[in-house]
Amino acid sequence: MISGIVTDRHATVALTFLLPNGSSLPIEFVIDTGFTGSLCLPPEAVSLMGLPFMYELPANLADSSEVLLPVHEAIVLWDGNEDEWDDFESRHARKHYLAASTQLRQRGF
Repeated sequence: MISGIVTDRHATVALTFLLPNGSSLPIEFVIDTGFTGSLCLPPEAVSLMGLPFMYELPANLADSSEVLLPVHEAIVLWDGNEDEWDDFESRHARKHYLAASTQLRQRGF
């Protein structure tokens, strides 16, 4: 079972990534009920983790601006099983790494 906690008035969940080099890395994400993607990480984290690029996705941000978000493939250890997730790279994810509540709910969170 995957569980989360509340940290600084934000619901959070720790997800463990299985990296291309064979190592694993736990990262704490803020659960975002308004985010309709999957996971959102800053470019520096995506680069350090070596996540493979898949495609660019047009996105509308909360400030009504439109951007192209690079999407990378990530393998997350979810309830003891390896699970593929699309990971959005965004320079706007510097304060909190984001996990979409819809994706968590679909996976039984």
